[in-house]
Parts: sequence; C-alpha cells; structure tokens
Amino acid sequence: SITSSYSVVRKTGKVISVSPAISSKILKENSEATVKEEKGIKYAKAVYEKVFRAVFKVKFAILALVVILFGGSIYLAMNNGFEYFPTSDEGQLNVSISNPTENPVTYAEFIELLDEFTMDVMEYEDVETIGITLGSLQGSFMGFSSADAASASIILIDDREVSTTEMEQMINDLAASSYSMLEFDVSGSQQQTAMLTGSGIQIELTGYDLGTLKAEAVAISDILAGVDGLIDIDNGVGKEADEVKITVDKEEAIKYNVMTAMVLGAVAGQLAGEEAVTEINVSGDLYDVYVYDYDPANPDPSDIIDTIEEIEMIVVGMTTDDLGDPIPVFVKDVAVVEQVKGFTTIARVDGIRTLTISANYADDVNTTDVAAAVEEALADYEAPEGYEYNIAGENEEVMEAVNVLMMAIALAIALIYMIMASQFQSLTYPFIIMFTIPLAFTGGFAILWMANMTISVVALIGFVILVGVVVNNGIVLVDYTNQLVAKGYSIFDALLEAGKTRLRPIVMTALTTILALSTMALGFGQGAEMMQPMAVTTVGGLLYATVLTLFVVPIMYYLVTKFAKEIFGYSGVVLSIAIGVGVFVYFGYVLALVAGIVVGLGLLAFLLIPLFGIGKAVE
Repeated sequence: SITSSYSVVRKTGKVISVSPAISSKILKENSEATVKEEKGIKYAKAVYEKVFRAVFKVKFAILALVVILFGGSIYLAMNNGFEYFPTSDEGQLNVSISNPTENPVTYAEFIELLDEFTMDVMEYEDVETIGITLGSLQGSFMGFSSADAASASIILIDDREVSTTEMEQMINDLAASSYSMLEFDVSGSQQQTAMLTGSGIQIELTGYDLGTLKAEAVAISDILAGVDGLIDIDNGVGKEADEVKITVDKEEAIKYNVMTAMVLGAVAGQLAGEEAVTEINVSGDLYDVYVYDYDPANPDPSDIIDTIEEIEMIVVGMTTDDLGDPIPVFVKDVAVVEQVKGFTTIARVDGIRTLTISANYADDVNTTDVAAAVEEALADYEAPEGYEYNIAGENEEVMEAVNVLMMAIALAIALIYMIMASQFQSLTYPFIIMFTIPLAFTGGFAILWMANMTISVVALIGFVILVGVVVNNGIVLVDYTNQLVAKGYSIFDALLEAGKTRLRPIVMTALTTILALSTMALGFGQGAEMMQPMAVTTVGGLLYATVLTLFVVPIMYYLVTKFAKEIFGYSGVVLSIAIGVGVFVYFGYVLALVAGIVVGLGLLAFLLIPLFGIGKAVE
C-alpha cells in the first residue's frame, strides 16, 4: 500500500522533495475516509456537470451578463468615493482648547473651566483617562508658550461601546453646549495618516499684499461654507495679533528729504534697543524681564517705547525752519502710525506669501463628489491680478496614489501574460486565462459597494494581490484541458472533464486563502480597520472569480479555439483604429490616425476575403 501510494505521488506530485516523502507515509489506498469523500465529490461533480451544460446553452448571454456586472460593480463602488486610508478607530482623542481673543475669560475662570471640562469628560463610561497640559507651544522651536491655551489628551478603554469618531462627536457636542465661551478643536480619527497625507481640502492662496490675501482668504472660505459636506472651515488667517503699522507718506517725506529707509532705521533702532532676558508667567499673564545697571541718580532707567505717541515722536531726520535753524523731523511728520490687527505668522512658499484655507470632510460623505463640488464652486471665483490659488488636499493625494496603483496593476497583468505566454508557448491560452482578472475585479468592487467601503489605497493593494492569485485556477483548468485535447477529447468534452477533475483543487485553493483572510475581513481587533479593505477585496474577488472561473473560462476557451481568427482579427481592427484615434486626439498626430485606419482596414479586408469567394482564387 505504501509502495503504491509512493508511486502515485512520484508520478503526479509537483513538489518533488518533502511533500512526496510525507505523502508516501500518510496516504492510504481504499480507506473508509477516502470512500466517504468520493461520494461527496461525485455528487458535486454531477451538479457541476448539469450546471455546465445549461450554461453552455446560453454562453453568449452569460458573457454579456458578466460584462454588465463588471461595469456595474465599478460604477457602484466609485459612488462610495475614494480615500487614502480607511478611518482607524485609534482610541485616542486630542483636544485643543483656547481662550478666544474676543470676549476672553480671565485666567482664573479659564483654569476653572478646564477642571470642569475634565470632570465632565470622565463621566463618559468609555473614557479611561484624560490629561490636560496648560499652555500651547506656539513656536516650539523657540521654547515659549501661550497661557491662554491648553491641550487635552483623552484615552478610551479597549472594550468601548462607541467608536473614536462617535466619541469625537460627543466631545464636540459637550463643548458646544457647556463651554461655548472657549474655542475647541477635537481630532481623533485618521491621525496616523493625516500626518502623512493631510486631510480634507486645502487651498493655497499666494500673493504679496497681506491685506488683500486676508480679504481673498475670507472670500474663499465663504464660498466653501456653501458647499455641502465640508466642516471646520478655516480661512488660514489664524489668531490676529495687535501690531503697530507705520505708513510713510512719500510726498511728505520728500518735502523733508526723508526716505522710507530712514524711517525704518530710526524706528527699528529705538524699538530694538532693549532685549528681554527671560519671560515670567504671573497669574496667566506673560511679562518680559529686563536687566539694567542700577544708577541711584536715575532710579528709572527704562526708556522702552510702548505707545503710539512715543513712536510718533521718534526723530527720523533734520530740516531747517524759515530762519535756517535746524529742527528735527518726527515720524508723525512723514507717516501715519496706527494700531491694527496683523498676522501672528506669515508663511511663504517659494518665497511668495501664502495663506492656506482648509476644511475637513463631514462623516459619511463621498469625498470625491465633495472635492468636485469645491472645484465647481470656485470655478466662478477670480483672484485679483498677481494672486493665485491652488486646490490641494486629501483628494489630490488619493487620486495620485490611485493612478500609481492602477499603473502597478496594469504592469502586473502584462508581466503575468508574458510569463504564461512563455510557459504555454502560445499567445491564445494566456489570453483565455486573463479573463479571470475581470471576474476577480467584479467581485472585489461589488463587495466594497455592499460593505459600504470606499475605494482606498489599501483596497487597491487587494486588487494587486488578486491579479496574481486568481489566474492560478485558470492556469490549472486550461492546462488540463490541453492535455485532454491532446489525448483525443473533443473541445467540449475536454472542458467538461477538466472542470470536473479540477473542481476540488480549485475550490480548496480558493478556500484556504478566503478562510485565512476572514478574520481580517471581519475587522477583529483595535486598528483592524486600516487593513480590512484589502482582505475584503481579496475575499470578494476570490469568491466571485472561483465560481465563475469554472464556467466563464471554459466558454472563452471554446469560443477562442473555434473562432480565434475572427476574435483576434476583429479585435485587432478595433484596437488599431482606437490607438490611431487616441494618439490623434491627445497628441494631434495625423499620421498616427491614418496609420491606424489603414492597418484596421487592412485586417478587416483580410478577414472578409473568404466571404466573397476570393480565397480560392488567391490560393
């Protein structure tokens, strides 16, 4: 018995080392388990044969249905939108809390409100802990902080009943209802990928004049406010800081022989005369500390200029009166000094002043449609001369990544075809096997739509995996069919026998992969949402492709074998003309259009020669 099993394994096994050696010791002939198994297999083969014969009677309808389902699944999945990475339930929230510049609360009230907010958040059952840090590092490179802001870190328990996104909404509702006197910014979902790709919509507005930039940024943010699906719209101006603006009247300055640079030098020299050695926080107020040499004769040596009136009295030059006596020229004589609201920071891109208007996507919206709506809303907006805007953000990153992965999928398909062509020594059989790939894509897109998942980078990686996996079943089926045809079987009988014989290994191969990915597809465990679309896509593609491979591949084998000349000939006609038209449309090459049409018509004429009885005359 062992010798006989070894002989079978030696003749049929593909792996010629460990597997045959182990199988020769384990496999037994005519065992009771084998007999029971054969009964089930025989029943499955009988059912398959009935379905196979019925499908072949309506093979053209089946192919048409397959094509419709392929296009329909892509259309339905694209309606769910695109995203870079799926939202991950990270279990952590970051909250930025700040005292507003308008109608601020006192430092003591601010501290009291932070304590109350901490207690209210801890009332939620799914909150494990919360930590609040007073002060926001505005310019952490310099190491100073603002006492009118705080940051809170909220950690959720592992076995929580609400997701991080739901808890984020609960915190926002709490802040809006009980702490409206403060400004809150809550973030929790997608923090890991937001650092890499950004999120929502960003519009970069560039120009020179800060006042114009501010006005145009507000105008753009107002336009975004009218787009459904956008939240947390920020005009990019940020918190405005009080600053003194000195506008030189050039005509007046010329009268006194004063240049703008002289005003700048005089004012800067007076204001930059003192430097604070440190900074102290007293009851929430920040004070600069200066150090002076003490002189009893002058107990108050400070000459710091801190009022507009003092700035106006800075001497910027000298002139003469009507009698020829020298008199000083003050700032107020040649310039207007006023206190205005200015920018806390001024960003530059390629040396040009830039404001970034940003907005986030609302939950459960099609980000692709919202991004298209933003472009449509801004179509009628015209920036002033010398100012430009550029739409960026998550959608642009997503579409760029999608294009790259689509190129990777196309390259994978080309490589697989070349490898199979070299192994089969034929261009026809790999062409038949490649029809398993659209089947896998149909299942992958369909299950994304049914699971209400968006098309993401992770999901597209699943399609790349499918390209290399699903062709295996087609290879097994076509290879065995070729062996049977070589033995004298008719094409139909060979296809039926190959399907019945390879039914079990095809199903087993697919089930091993499907079951291995089932836990990931169901999204068990914290953070599993990140890789879930890849597993879901692979499982859906394998389920659909495995079933239809047993029927569609035999149909294509039959049609291609019977009508190879017509199929490839007419396909060549269409492809030649299509390539010529495409090159002409995109590049304007008339020669390419003419060449495509000539080649297409030549192939068509070659195909139609037999229909006119010219074939015999030619022979």
